[in-house]
Amino acid sequence: MGSRKQKLRVGDIFTIPLDDERLGYGQIVDRWGESGGHFYFAVFAEAYPRDDAPPIDEVVAGDIALLALSMDALLHHGHWEVVGHREVDPALLPWPAFKEAISPGEFHVVDHTGERRRPATAQESNEFPFRSVASPIILERALQSIHGLADWDPQDDKLRPPAASLTEASAFGNG
Repeated sequence: MGSRKQKLRVGDIFTIPLDDERLGYGQIVDRWGESGGHFYFAVFAEAYPRDDAPPIDEVVAGDIALLALSMDALLHHGHWEVVGHREVDPALLPWPAFKEAISPGEFHVVDHTGERRRPATAQESNEFPFRSVASPIILERALQSIHGLADWDPQDDKLRPPAASLTEASAFGNG
C-alpha cells in the first residue's frame, strides 16, 4: 500500500499515546529551518481517554506542559495521528530565546526563529540555553513521565516552557 507523506501545517493537532487507556495531545506551533522537517511542538498537560476524544478547542485551551523543537518522524510514520487543526496565536506562546556562539567567547541572543538577534550580555551568555532538537520519542516519554508512567529525566527540564526571564518577550520586548 503506497502512502504519501502527510503535509504537516502549523496549527495541526495530534495525539500522543500515553498508555492503553489515555492519549495526550500536541500542536505544531511553528516551523524551523529550511528543511521542513523541524517543528516547534506545544504538548498539552491534560490526558484524555482514548475512547472519548475531547473537543479540539478544549485541548488547545489547556496548559502547555512541553514546548520544544523536534522532528516529524512520529507524525510521518503514523504513531502520532493528526486529529484536527486550529490556528496558532504566536503572541500567546512563551517562546524561548537562545544563545548562539558567534566566535569564541562571543554570543548572540536569538529568537526561536533565529531571525531576531542581538549581542548577548555576559549574564545572558551564562543563562540562555543553546537551541537543541529533541527527538519525538523523548517528548512522548517526557509526557508519559508527567503522568506517572515513566521516571522524569532531569535532562527533560529543557523541554518545559522557558522561565519568563528566558523568553523572547524578555530578551527582545514585545515588538
